[in-house]
Amino acid sequence: MEMYKNNISLPEPVTFLELAVYAMEDYHSKHGRYPGNWHQLDFTFSYGPYYIDDGEVKPFLEDGNSWKPKGCDYRYVIESSDQNIFRIIAINKNNEIEFEIIEGMDSPKKIIEPSSNNTGEFKENQE
Repeated sequence: MEMYKNNISLPEPVTFLELAVYAMEDYHSKHGRYPGNWHQLDFTFSYGPYYIDDGEVKPFLEDGNSWKPKGCDYRYVIESSDQNIFRIIAINKNNEIEFEIIEGMDSPKKIIEPSSNNTGEFKENQE
């Protein structure tokens, strides 16, 4: 899956997680389970203009389950996956889990409001 920024209006983590779901579902339809590592997916992403042959727009084996694509402010982690379900989290610059998406969700869920400090601590969303 190739993606270019010129038609994106959603925040980075929402855009990434929604596109990642398509790649996860494609992998599941071919292999009967969800992948545990980013390099297993046919997926490219950059939050900024890029050329398809730029490094870091496609995950490498070394990225494992945690990947920060080129131009992105968030790191994305396939936190869990198996035959029937997956959970991907978006971690912001303060090392806070800000968004998640789970198999079957239509769009990502915001977990916390980013803190203004850089301590890496986070406060849970009070819903």
